[in-house]
Amino acid sequence: MALVQDIDENSRVLDPTLSGTLLADMGAYERSDWTMKVFGEPNAGSILKLRVDGIAGVSAYLIGQLDGSFPSSFGYVTAGSATLSVIGNLPVGQVLRLRVPHELALIGTEIGIQTQTLATATPPRGGMTNLYRAILGGPQEEPQLQIAR
Repeated sequence: MALVQDIDENSRVLDPTLSGTLLADMGAYERSDWTMKVFGEPNAGSILKLRVDGIAGVSAYLIGQLDGSFPSSFGYVTAGSATLSVIGNLPVGQVLRLRVPHELALIGTEIGIQTQTLATATPPRGGMTNLYRAILGGPQEEPQLQIAR
């Protein structure tokens, strides 16, 4: 219980039974009621699509600069501490579209995105999803159309 993160940087402490009791994850296959999926590449000007899958609930999407972690009522927030911001709240299964700023000064910045999700059937029970770690990249050039002669 003293360890904050597992090897994948996810919360080591979860409420796997939604009983309100935090327990250390056990074994090689952790059980979580929710999983966050990310589609797209974190390049300047691009759009990332994020979705939480699992039992019915509402997810608060958190983004930070991986500058630390802190405990919450539902496990550990590992996406950041001092720089953490909420970027959206959506029901489980809906897609959050996040536009990566077209700001060249951000290229190379390391970010973390994670959600804290509350079950709709048993409030205030909930949990943390997996951590998405990314390094912001430069804008991608559009492929040039080649004309055959």
